[in-house]
Amino acid sequence: MYLCINFLIYIKNYYMKKALIIFFSIPMWVCCQRQTFDEAVAAEVERFNAQEAPKRVEEVMTQDSMAYDIATHTLSYFYTVEGLGEERFPKEQLQQQILQHIRSSIQLKTHKEHDVSFRYRYMGRQGGNVLLDLTVRPEDYK
Repeated sequence: MYLCINFLIYIKNYYMKKALIIFFSIPMWVCCQRQTFDEAVAAEVERFNAQEAPKRVEEVMTQDSMAYDIATHTLSYFYTVEGLGEERFPKEQLQQQILQHIRSSIQLKTHKEHDVSFRYRYMGRQGGNVLLDLTVRPEDYK
């Protein structure tokens, strides 16, 4: 009889431990869900804007910020250009370089797999005029 009672207590404790482990694991599982692609991109954009922006990328060019629009899946880059007027800004050459960069970039591979559009906006420092506003859609780079 004593062995039977001990065995039942053991079984009860065993299943109680399992139930407690499962019970406390569910909130951990829910809290640790992986981010969606859009959430990950938005978080990376926030991190860049908070920690790195503005960032000088060339002698006459500064990357001011980035933005990600989840609704349209558009990743936007905002630049300011110094010392070049509209007449000297190499618009056509820059458009070709951007398109070539997107097509060949390994860093943007995941973005391209998720059909993200890329927007590049270049503003002049003097006068704040738009020198180039280019959106590259998936059909353009595929």
